[in-house]
Amino acid sequence: NLACPRVPCWFVHQGPAPVPASMVLNMLQPMYEISGMGDPWEYHAVTASKDRQHAQVTQASRFGIGDVTFLAVAYGKCEYVEDTLKRVSRHTLHLTSGRRLEEVTIVLKS
Repeated sequence: NLACPRVPCWFVHQGPAPVPASMVLNMLQPMYEISGMGDPWEYHAVTASKDRQHAQVTQASRFGIGDVTFLAVAYGKCEYVEDTLKRVSRHTLHLTSGRRLEEVTIVLKS
């Protein structure tokens, strides 16, 4: 799922009409680039035209909102992982892809 910095969130919620998804994705880009979270246009939830003039965001939950997420990722305190949790053992998350996340003491579900 996409995370949303505070300023684009304010912009979207104060407008009298829905904001086009392409405009929102363009507003997200600077924070994604600075924090190393990639290109928001390339996320799984985004379907867009090749010229990026039109887009649709389809995800099962709302945007995570807050600049703290981007700061935590930028400083290496948080990692976004897209996978399915298979099982949990002490300080280890075992994912269906076979990947293991070790030394985990906090899990935030989005």
